[in-house]
Amino acid sequence: MLILTYHSIDESGSVISTAPSTFKQQMLFLKRSGHRCISLRELCRAWEAGEDNLSRSVGLTFDDGYDNFKLHAVPVLESCGFSATVFIVAGHAGAYNNWPGQLPIVPHLPLLGWGDLRQLAREGFEIGGHSLTHQALSGASKDALDREVRVSKDIIGQRIGCPVESFAYPYGIADRVASDCVSAHYRAACTTEMGEVGPADPRHLLKRIDSYYLRRLVLFRSIDSALGRSYLSVRKLGRNFGARWKKWNRLSLAEVM
Repeated sequence: MLILTYHSIDESGSVISTAPSTFKQQMLFLKRSGHRCISLRELCRAWEAGEDNLSRSVGLTFDDGYDNFKLHAVPVLESCGFSATVFIVAGHAGAYNNWPGQLPIVPHLPLLGWGDLRQLAREGFEIGGHSLTHQALSGASKDALDREVRVSKDIIGQRIGCPVESFAYPYGIADRVASDCVSAHYRAACTTEMGEVGPADPRHLLKRIDSYYLRRLVLFRSIDSALGRSYLSVRKLGRNFGARWKKWNRLSLAEVM
């Protein structure tokens, strides 16, 4: 099955944005085609219970916790009877997505505040952790990992009044030390590595599919087909090649400096 990643639901057309009308069409397609969208918490509980009826289920996740989630996503999800996980940056709740390292091409957007997050939790949406400051965790010090992983979880749990079980790695990456730290505090965690998931996969390195690659409805409608899987495989190869190219360029530059 697939876990889908969304960020902001807005009209800007940025790399993190999905237009509200597109999102609505996607969710209605899933509903009409007999799919159900579930949170990461629900998915893990189903795996742990040995459920085998997940072939028509889709994990639904929203990174960063943008304020437009309550305006554009919640009404659609509730009308479809769907759930989702919203991963929030604890130190920026109620503020903006202006954390260090934010790309200049990403729009400056408000984030959900604690009051809205408590309400979402009461309505059945899962609120997960996405660190304290959106710091990349690979190579982080022990103290930094403790702040970004454990302290952020404690803050979220205290502010929303319910357990925090799921985590999404900032920028989708984690080394062994970071993933071990996350596994000590969370039931499951998501990366941005592309691929399908199953009950045998490591619960703290779950793959996802970014909705950026499925903006065209014809592509979104193909996610369960052989054609759709082939398309996503090609996108994954291109993404992996791009990552290796960037790494090689950094190494080459270092050699001449």
